[in-house]
Amino acid sequence: MLLIQKILLLLMLAVAILILCVMGIPHLFNDINNESLANLLKVVVFALTIFGMSPLTWIVVALYSWSGFVLKKKNHDKIVYALIVIIIIGFINTFIIIIPKYKKTKNEALQQEETMPKGFILDETQLYVDSNGVSLDSVEAVKWLTKEAQQGSAWAQNELGFKYYNGKGVLQNYQEAIKWYTKAAEQGYADAQFYLGMMYEMGEGVPQNSQEAVKWFTKGANREESLSQLLLAEMYYTGKGIPQNYIEAIKLYTKTAEQGYASAQHNLGMIYYNGEGVPQNYQEAIKWYTKAAEQENRNAQWYLGVMYYNGEGVPQNFQEAIKWYTKAAEQGDPDAQVMLGCMYNQGEGVPQNYQEAIKWHTKAAEQGDPDAQLNLGVMYYNGEGVPQNYCNAYMWISLSASQGNKKGKEHMNAIRAVMTSEQIAKAQEEAMKMFEKIKLNNSQK
Repeated sequence: MLLIQKILLLLMLAVAILILCVMGIPHLFNDINNESLANLLKVVVFALTIFGMSPLTWIVVALYSWSGFVLKKKNHDKIVYALIVIIIIGFINTFIIIIPKYKKTKNEALQQEETMPKGFILDETQLYVDSNGVSLDSVEAVKWLTKEAQQGSAWAQNELGFKYYNGKGVLQNYQEAIKWYTKAAEQGYADAQFYLGMMYEMGEGVPQNSQEAVKWFTKGANREESLSQLLLAEMYYTGKGIPQNYIEAIKLYTKTAEQGYASAQHNLGMIYYNGEGVPQNYQEAIKWYTKAAEQENRNAQWYLGVMYYNGEGVPQNFQEAIKWYTKAAEQGDPDAQVMLGCMYNQGEGVPQNYQEAIKWHTKAAEQGDPDAQLNLGVMYYNGEGVPQNYCNAYMWISLSASQGNKKGKEHMNAIRAVMTSEQIAKAQEEAMKMFEKIKLNNSQK
């Protein structure tokens, strides 16, 4: 409706300007001796008036000529030159500004008509509203969507699939979601192609089928649907549902990484770090890890810490390593927590601080990390940052050893030698409690 109003407004302006020009510009041309030239200029001026649509320019010309200020014969040459300049401006306005803008507006309107059903839209807050602007609740929205979907609207079919998938306004029903996503996807609706691929990959409403997932992710990716590109890249990388192909994975990861997807940036960094499908390139790895790390991707933060710690692709820098390990550790990454504990323990990049080392080793140990459990046990055994406590030392070292840590098993013999049988029994009881606590915590993640 807005487009029609704009067109009508432009037409009204054109008519008004044309009337002014008919009143004024003919007087100007009547004074030109060359009749053919005058007639040609009239045609060009009137054509540009209608199609060029530079209202301010033509109003000025019309009023200026009509008022008689330029009607003196001695100004013939200046008049012709002025009109030629105005004609050039009109052409520029027509072919560089007006026509491209019209085409863009027309294409956007056509696209909107293809996707959005008539009389049914989303407002700025993503609530469904009818053609009168009245908000609809979820149940009523489903009725509208069903009506439009049955009439073939791909947009409505996709929205209806989303409703059934999430149980919004209807009972959750994966089979119905598959049905409507399929209808929309078969019409080339990219979002539906992605959701359909996800449901086949997850086995929701259908038997798990990675080949079918690849099929729909490919269709979505070909329509530049970024999440389809990301998932398809993952499947090329792992060889799931399709032969492994690092080159295709890199192409798709690069596309999505350039759109700002942190997971794609992290994966690209990993590929360049390991040299998978491309020559190993630490500088490229640093580049992509940094982009992902700056978006709070904790895995990228961890790997960036590793590269600064080891001096891979960058000069060795313990302070930068501490910075990125800390960011990852604060997001719960146990590997980063262990490294922070070790660096504070050894005073690498920071002043030696046993209390900070205990803090970070404890966080990782309580997540079940065997290295952190061993390090924490040793610190309790030596009384570093905490009062010496053989019971706690035994508890943590035994938990580490139970996970196959060889150093943990070696330390068990040394710690038993300084403990009484009563202390060992108590430590074993505490170890069992901690084991159950860790198991429960990890199950809730």
